[in-house]
Amino acid sequence: MILSAEQLQENFEVLLKVIDSKITGDRKELLLALHEDLGDRIATAPASSKLSFHNAFIGGYVLHVLNVIKAVGMVSDTWKKMGIEIDFTPEEMYFSAICHDLGKIGSETEDYYIEATEPWMIKKGQMFTNNPNLQFMKVSERSLMTLQSRGIKMSEKEYLSIKLHDGLYEESNKAYFVTFSEEYALKTKLPFILHQADLIASKLEEVKNKK
Repeated sequence: MILSAEQLQENFEVLLKVIDSKITGDRKELLLALHEDLGDRIATAPASSKLSFHNAFIGGYVLHVLNVIKAVGMVSDTWKKMGIEIDFTPEEMYFSAICHDLGKIGSETEDYYIEATEPWMIKKGQMFTNNPNLQFMKVSERSLMTLQSRGIKMSEKEYLSIKLHDGLYEESNKAYFVTFSEEYALKTKLPFILHQADLIASKLEEVKNKK
């Protein structure tokens, strides 16, 4: 998919409006400042590296985040309609959705992805590669580090949801999701709901991008 400069700007402005309307207090200003400081890079970042994944195109990151924001509210409503008590605030839910993939913008100075240049890579559908100038770090961990470096505080529920948003697709998350003891079980439902929203958004994008 190719997005015009106008589409990139429009999507980015929608994301800023979501932050302004869903996040409160000092951290709203800090989160807006982060997005404004790195605006060009955030607006143009892809959401993944391969066409077989989701939104592997310029501007794919913001579109993905907007889809997760939309999906997370629907998933939460479904849980409530099924009679499951929701144990987190709307702001915790939206903050987690907004920030879950923040690590994909890279560091303050380096992009996470760079465009592939080798013809054989592009032929195989790999449109981007990991930036070799950037220290390797899992996306969720870089997301949390980015928030910490900007002094953006988060609740325990938000921290866990961002860290675990890939669910069991990430092997290191298994200890949180697979447990036979109540003592070690997740005590909040938000990581499950964010993971489901992320999965729905990713699958939606895969389908759309194949058309």
